[in-house]
Amino acid sequence: MEFTIGTKKKEKEAKQQNQAFDDDMHLMYKACAISIIACSAAVICKSAVYLIKGLEK
Repeated sequence: MEFTIGTKKKEKEAKQQNQAFDDDMHLMYKACAISIIACSAAVICKSAVYLIKGLEK
């Protein structure tokens, strides 16, 4: 009986650690997506500036 209780406790701790890891990975993916979107927006803005300068000439 002692062994079963110890195993259940370890399983519960492992599930909690996996959940924390999944949450961290989710946040990292979100941060990565936001940085990609921000970079894309910067490139688009820079392209628009070059286009406007080209049209002014």
